[in-house]
Formats: sequence, C-alpha cells, structure tokens
Amino acid sequence: MNKKIAIFLIFLASIGLGFAVSFFVLAKDVAVATPHQGQAIEAVYATGTVEPTIMVPIAPRTSAHLIELRAIEGQTVQRGEVLARLEDTEQQAAIADLNARLVFSKSDLFRKEQLFKTRSISRDILEQAKSDVDSLTAQIEKAKAQASYLTLIAPADGLIIRRDGEVGELIAAAQPVFYMSCCAPMRITAEVDEEDIPQVSVGQEVLIQSDAFPDKVYHGKISAITPKGDSVARSYRVRITFDDSNNPLMIGMTVETNIIIQKVDNALLIPATALANKNKVQLVRDGVLQTVTVTTGIQNVDNVQITNGLASSDTVVVPFDKNLKDGQKVRVKPYTESVK
Repeated sequence: MNKKIAIFLIFLASIGLGFAVSFFVLAKDVAVATPHQGQAIEAVYATGTVEPTIMVPIAPRTSAHLIELRAIEGQTVQRGEVLARLEDTEQQAAIADLNARLVFSKSDLFRKEQLFKTRSISRDILEQAKSDVDSLTAQIEKAKAQASYLTLIAPADGLIIRRDGEVGELIAAAQPVFYMSCCAPMRITAEVDEEDIPQVSVGQEVLIQSDAFPDKVYHGKISAITPKGDSVARSYRVRITFDDSNNPLMIGMTVETNIIIQKVDNALLIPATALANKNKVQLVRDGVLQTVTVTTGIQNVDNVQITNGLASSDTVVVPFDKNLKDGQKVRVKPYTESVK
C-alpha cells in the first residue's frame, strides 16, 4: 500500500515538474511597468530665437569716414548721448562758405533798402535781395542738418547690443554702426508649423529651454501671432514674452519652446510605447498575457494618459509586442527605461 502511495506521489511531482519546466522553458520574458500618477501635458513644439522687442539700427544718412567711437557693445546709453562721429570737414566747409555769402547778402540787402527809400531802385530788385538772404539762410540750416547726421546720437535710453565699424572705416549711407535695444524687454520669436497653429492662442503658457542652460526651464506666454504665414516654410511666427529681469538668456540664443495646449494633473500614465494601434494594451495577469482596449487622453512622445480601461495596479507590457498572443504564458521583468 505504501509503495502505491509513493508511486502516486512521484507521479504527481513529475506532473508538477513538467508544468514548471514548460513554464520556465516555453514562457517568454516581457518587460512590464505599472501605470503611474502624474501630470499629462499636451504641447506644441517650436524652435525660437531670443531677440529684443525693439531693435533700433543707428546709421549715418551720408557716406563718410568714421573718426570717433564713444560707445561699446553692452553699454547702457541715455537719450541724446553721442555714440560716434564721422568726418564732416566737407560739410563744415560748405557751412562756412554759405555763412560768408550770407554776410554779403545781408550787407547788399541793407544797401538796397537805403536805395529803395530814395527810389533809386525798383521794388523787384529789393525783393530779389531779400530772397537771396532767405535762400542762403535756408541753405545754411540744411547744411547744418546734413552735418548733424554725421554725429550718431542715441534716439532713446537703451543698450548697445552690437557695433559694426572701426575708426577710419568708410561707412556707407544707411549702413548701421550700432544696433540698440530699447523701450521694452526681450522676447522670443518662434516658428510654429501650420498644422499646429490652430491650437495656439494668445495667453497660453510656454515652457522654454536652451542648450546653453540644459537644466533650466523658463516660463513665458504667447503675446502675439502673426496673421500671415510663411508659405515656403509652412509656418507662422509667434511672439513669446518672458521675464528677463533675472534671466540668463541672451539675445540671439536659440531656444526650444513647448506651448501648453492642455494640462491634466494626477493623470494615469503609461509609457507611449505600451500603446498599439486601436488603443490596444497588453497586460500580464497571473503569468498570462491579456490584451485590452483602453480609452486615451493626452499623448506625447513619452507618455499616454489613460482615462478608462486600466487600473493603477495593472501590469502593462512595455513595449507592446505584436508577436505575443492572448493566453500565452510569460515571465515578467521590470521595465528598465525611466518613465518621464
């Protein structure tokens, strides 16, 4: 009797061993993760450039050699402050010539006024003399104005952000010697793809990052959207304001912007790679694979918000493996990639 019981127990053990061997040999290893609570953010990505809101080029109106520089890049200047002077020898000589002619014309006018009183000349001759004085006076004012254009003056309080030109260099008419930022804080101009622009509106929050400061995230807001897009680049220009009082971002820096379209706190999230077409997700329950359909919310490159179909205690296969079949036995291992 004892012998029969022993044989039966050995038989049961062999069956259990067979099941165990088949499980560990035939079951496939899968990486799994559990859904986690976090903030789901839907955002539109765009590359932008930091720039002054108002940038004023300062240039002479006529060509001349640069003879003096009084301002450097990074210098704060006041309205009316002289920044540079260009050679005005020719203009000053013209002014001196006109002044000499004016002295003679005034003397001639006085003489003709006396002659007119004695009726020695006609009124037309007197009026011509007056006209000569007025014309020379106007020419002198014009010459002085032209000479003044060769002294570059700050049009407002601001910051010199760029200087182009050295003493002795011939500066062409309308060629800027200085670029000045004034009157308003810095801003970011970003180019948003035409497919995304319908989701963007004034007042939306913007997250800003720069390769120069990779560990920092700055905050801004949409201040304006240009109504006319670029048909070649297929994008629209978006202006972003931000607090630049204690901000290290510098004019000309390239930044990455994420325009917040929608934000949900305490959302149930899974890795984006766990989701397949038609919102299918693979679960592991009691060592067996099961595919379920879920309802999704906000999706981005890293995570997907699940609004229905999963519980926080579920075990989700990451990434979704189309070669696995429902009912297949699997062995689980932790999903090693960090969930953002």
